[in-house]
Amino acid sequence: MKLPPLNALRAFEAAARHSSFVRASAELHVSPGAISRHVKLLEEYFGVLLFQRLPQGLKLTDVGKNLLPKITSSFELIAQAAADIPSSKLELKVMCSPTLANRWFTPRLQRLANAMAQTTISVSVFLSNIDEFIQSDLDCAIATFHNPQWPDDLRVQRVKEEQLTPLAAPSLVHGTQPLLTPKDLKFQTLLHVAACQQDWPSWLSANDSLGDFDHEKGPIFETGELAIRAAVEGLGVTLMDRFLVENELQTGQLVDLFPQSPFLNNGYYFFCKHARWDEPKIAQFRGWLDTELETQLRER
Repeated sequence: MKLPPLNALRAFEAAARHSSFVRASAELHVSPGAISRHVKLLEEYFGVLLFQRLPQGLKLTDVGKNLLPKITSSFELIAQAAADIPSSKLELKVMCSPTLANRWFTPRLQRLANAMAQTTISVSVFLSNIDEFIQSDLDCAIATFHNPQWPDDLRVQRVKEEQLTPLAAPSLVHGTQPLLTPKDLKFQTLLHVAACQQDWPSWLSANDSLGDFDHEKGPIFETGELAIRAAVEGLGVTLMDRFLVENELQTGQLVDLFPQSPFLNNGYYFFCKHARWDEPKIAQFRGWLDTELETQLRER
């Protein structure tokens, strides 16, 4: 039986689902150029075009539209066949917000490994939204969201509130423009996180300062980690959960500018598919997560 190149089929299926080489590359952890080359290889194999390359993006040809559901179904059958093979080794695959993964989850992986000694833990990070989890084979996720719209097939538990507060280096606090009230932020550079650009206007509105200046100005960082580092270097004011910057606050690298200001109704959420909520490894992980959060809150 002669088959088309399987890697090329996988690249085509992901690109067709996302209508994008870039998003397909993020899913498959390769470069967009690699996805493009795989698709071209497949088109050469079949001798037909599978996509129209348009200025506004990719569009499946009629041949591509006919091929996609069959390829998707085939990969699902392969995945199910693999899942049906019994294994003595358990694996828990967790998706996590990037900054939470870096600053809170990863430093606790050894404790999690001790608590779930028979299970291998894998960690992935969100790139943009909840759909990444829905379309993945991951078991569960922890992430921060502001008023999320949850899909019906997810079961969700809010495990902690997110206490966003403006943070800056001491050099800014004691600089030429004093930071005494939220309205004083108009004299500073605001640091934004790409996935959380609604946070600054929401916080300023809650603190009666939204109309005082153009809050959209300022650099945008891909992750909260980058925004925190920029704030430590004195490049501006970041809006971050103090829960994630306790070290910088304790060492004096950052100052909590307005600790008594109102918080937003943001939260940290644990979620997984409804049908998997009570699976032993997921229930065990959820219990560990609750215990870790409670312990840290008691110690603060």
